[in-house]
Amino acid sequence: MQNNEKIIIVTGGTGSLGRVVVNHLSEYNNYKLYLPVLSVQKFSAIFHNSNQKEKAETRKIYALECDAYDFTQVEKFVSDVATIENGKIDVLINLIGGIHPPCNIIDMPPEFFNKYFKLNFITAFNFTHSVLKYMSKNKDGNIIFVGAMAGLKAEKGRFAYSLGKSAIIHLMNTISKEMKDYNIRCNTIVPYIIDTEENRKWAQGDEYKKWIPPIDIANLISDLITGKKRIKESIIKLY
Repeated sequence: MQNNEKIIIVTGGTGSLGRVVVNHLSEYNNYKLYLPVLSVQKFSAIFHNSNQKEKAETRKIYALECDAYDFTQVEKFVSDVATIENGKIDVLINLIGGIHPPCNIIDMPPEFFNKYFKLNFITAFNFTHSVLKYMSKNKDGNIIFVGAMAGLKAEKGRFAYSLGKSAIIHLMNTISKEMKDYNIRCNTIVPYIIDTEENRKWAQGDEYKKWIPPIDIANLISDLITGKKRIKESIIKLY
């Protein structure tokens, strides 16, 4: 019998944006979501303390412990998901990332650079590399990143962050060329500042009203998965 469920891996699923994306996608009955997490307890506290018990019980959200910085653990996570789902992985959504405090290159210690480059790029590379084996074998797949404006242009004091986001864009563009015969679709969503609780801490006045609500990104991601929105360009700007 054909399995019509879409098997979706969401990295960073317990973060501010990730929670919105995961909760939104979990409303689709044919979506099965797998999250790599450092703590299953934290995952359970976020996604299973719902007042809507009937809805919570039917949502297909699962977590496996995995350190996204460790390529071996990421490979095992992806392999475990593929084993559970008979080799089927349809979608990878990379949401891990974070901006760093302003720091000019002349003042930037190597450990500072390494920390934020790993956070914003290496984690994404680890998961992307690992899922490609299964997507290419199945000749189908959808990889979606959420990038940042800093990945498109240099910003003073944000080099490590900008380079990580820029590398994401190059990774996706390269995969699009290398995997064009395998029906693997790649998109990088590049939003203006996302309106999260963390970002509001440094907002000036009510400037956050111009920012992008997380649900707008979640809606765009679901449109890309369902095929409701097919965009030839790999970069989707949300300004």
